[in-house]
Amino acid sequence: MARPSFEYIYLNLAKQLSKRSHHPNVKVGAVCTTNDNFEILAIGYNGYESGGGNYVKNYKPGQSGTIHAECNMAAACKAPRDVPKNIYVTVAPCETCARLIVNLGNIKQVYYINKYRNNIGLNILKKHGILVKQCK
Repeated sequence: MARPSFEYIYLNLAKQLSKRSHHPNVKVGAVCTTNDNFEILAIGYNGYESGGGNYVKNYKPGQSGTIHAECNMAAACKAPRDVPKNIYVTVAPCETCARLIVNLGNIKQVYYINKYRNNIGLNILKKHGILVKQCK
């Protein structure tokens, strides 16, 4: 058996975290690690505010009312901006989440499994020199 890569391990962790989401259609998980992959800095999944209930406001894409996995991950990240970081997500970031990822500071790479409905978020990340890679 081949030794699993960090990309494989952390993307699988993101998949497992996504299972905590109550959203019936789109379950997203996110993991932030140090750039050397030896420390997990934060995790997140899409859902509602703590104690706010678990219901979908609207089933139209982009209008469910959930907080995106990357936002929940960023809120939990206590690492300073100067710490080099990697992000692993089950779905490529939307425009807003990409901007948030940039603002976390010193993001080196973003790995994702599934494409988002457009490439705006990926283009923002690339514009800021962040490597993006789709992994299956």
